[in-house]
Amino acid sequence: MGPAERRPEPATGILGPANVLLAHWCRDTLRCPVAATPDLAFDVGMHDASDTAYYLRSGYRVVAVEANPELVQRARQRFAAEIAQRRLTVVWVGIGTGEDESSFWVCDDHSEWSSFDRSVASRNNCRHHEVRVPVRSLDKILEEHGVPRYCKIDIEGHDHLCVEAITPESRPDFLSVELSRGRLLERLSGLGYDRFKVVHQVSFCPVARRLQRLKERLGNQRVALALERAHGLMRGSLFDRGWYFRIGSSGPLPDRTPGRWHGVAEVETTIAELRGARARSAISRGEWFDIHATTAAQAVRA
Repeated sequence: MGPAERRPEPATGILGPANVLLAHWCRDTLRCPVAATPDLAFDVGMHDASDTAYYLRSGYRVVAVEANPELVQRARQRFAAEIAQRRLTVVWVGIGTGEDESSFWVCDDHSEWSSFDRSVASRNNCRHHEVRVPVRSLDKILEEHGVPRYCKIDIEGHDHLCVEAITPESRPDFLSVELSRGRLLERLSGLGYDRFKVVHQVSFCPVARRLQRLKERLGNQRVALALERAHGLMRGSLFDRGWYFRIGSSGPLPDRTPGRWHGVAEVETTIAELRGARARSAISRGEWFDIHATTAAQAVRA
């Protein structure tokens, strides 16, 4: 029976039900932060599981969340041993604001564009089809599996729902989310994060302003891609202890990326420059970035 034929299995949580219940009783009753589990990572938007594989290789236990039932089935087959060892839990669910069922649009030409938003899955006239998937909010998944040390969020069109479901008491030590329009930085700051990196998702290293201006002047997409990839190679961000990051993956864990962590004011300036470049340059409109977030205390330890 494939994942499209059944509801997600009832999970007791990768930490075990007693520990999870105790942690969240402390959070809800005493209003104190739930300590992140140091060897737990969330991969929200698992896609082809390349990030999941890297997190497992890095020694983490992983909760991988994915709405596309075909990708869930592949991951469960590929990582059958890790699942049996309780090192991996693959959760077939889409992220929403409550518990329900909804239409999910699978992009047949570019699976990474699959989304609850049909306009995302069908852009550039891509072929796509509808599937019905269960929906849950991220806060419920956190309650079930525990607060991770690291959480990656990459779900086309619904990233903001994940960030909105996190509270200051349930925030991971490190969070990565795609930089998008809206008040993302303000929301992250409201959760208590005060150190950030804006990371180019071709080089997987922090934005280099001079390189951004050079690529804009050259005006050639292929040259810009090659320059950015070469920049990542020189900064050492294309590899992590023998692991190679292809374009389309999320890159190294935040505490393994090069460069220093920045405060809110510096990051606001960087984001404003990137948005200005996107408004005037076709080269910049084809680029995408993640924002890594943590706290000053965690950044010192990283």
